[in-house]
Amino acid sequence: MIAIGQIWNRWAKSRPLITLSLTNGMMGAIGDVIAQNIAQPTAQQTDKTKSTDGSSQAVGYDPMRTARFFLYGCMFGPVAYKWYSLLDRRFPLPLVTLGSSAPSALGTSAAKMLAIGKRVAVDQVAFAPVAIGAFFVVMGAMEGK
Repeated sequence: MIAIGQIWNRWAKSRPLITLSLTNGMMGAIGDVIAQNIAQPTAQQTDKTKSTDGSSQAVGYDPMRTARFFLYGCMFGPVAYKWYSLLDRRFPLPLVTLGSSAPSALGTSAAKMLAIGKRVAVDQVAFAPVAIGAFFVVMGAMEGK
């Protein structure tokens, strides 16, 4: 595991957007695999289910769905990086000196909470609706809908 971490750190320094994109894609794929395993019926249940149009559908793991989540994660990674970099520039965390000349991003509690609150508010009001809408549009397009 340490070797994987070292490789990831090296790639993150030399190619940050590609590394972030692939990491985001992998996290999406892993999350989808977990979600499909949780949602999968137990062995006691039937291995067929009725869809809304009355036809039978096989129930099980859908690798194409996982591939779509991986691809969407890869596409979304650079967008999220740019957005959160903008938030970091617009709402920086306050810097303080802790007994030496080296600044720290800890700041005073009130100033830090205000900066974090502003970041969260702007993110939820401005970016979250766009990101959620984009998710459904892009995933629907990849599903052919």
